[in-house]
Amino acid sequence: LVVLVIAGIWFFVIKGNIGSLEEQQARQGSSVSEMQGTVDSLSDEVTKLGGKLSDALNVAKDSTYVVIRANQDGLEEPFGTAWVLAPGELATNGHVAAHFNELSEGQSLIVRSIGGKSTYEVTGTLIHPGYDAFTSLWTDYVPVQIHGSKESDPIRSAGMAADVGVLYVSRDSDLGEPLIVAPEDSQQELRAGDVVGYVGYPVEDMALGGINLQEPVPQTQIGYITA
Repeated sequence: LVVLVIAGIWFFVIKGNIGSLEEQQARQGSSVSEMQGTVDSLSDEVTKLGGKLSDALNVAKDSTYVVIRANQDGLEEPFGTAWVLAPGELATNGHVAAHFNELSEGQSLIVRSIGGKSTYEVTGTLIHPGYDAFTSLWTDYVPVQIHGSKESDPIRSAGMAADVGVLYVSRDSDLGEPLIVAPEDSQQELRAGDVVGYVGYPVEDMALGGINLQEPVPQTQIGYITA
């Protein structure tokens, strides 16, 4: 009799625990479904944003050029990206534009459009005055870091400042549509997590520049601002 009573009590206890577990599982399943719905919604939003940006980058490709150093023997070396700023003008980095003044006899600087449809010779450049000024300032002052032992080490430059330049080609060159520079207030509104993208030729440290120079195609990527 005692055994039967204990078994009966144990049965109801187990049944109650099973019921409680089933209820918890149901609640967890509901929560998971809600979370999945939220994730799917976010994914849809990101996909929409990425799609719009992808379309914009595809349009920008036609106004994006690879910058090439060409020798008179036909040898060509890619080393930068430029994009249409205005008729006869392409925006680029200061360190890219600086190559124009470093050309040897028989060399020229050229820009080539996507697919090799158009190639134009660079006739002049303009570099932001702060580009050389910053380098000279850093070199003249040689900032150092003092250690606890009162020894000091030179501080390496954080990089190139005001690294902006313009390449000039013949004004009657059919460069394509100028890209629109975003207003400063829209740039200030950018936050971590915002979707961004780039289109261009990241040739540094890539074998042969990573480009088919006869029919170049710029790379495009979409990512997120991290900070």
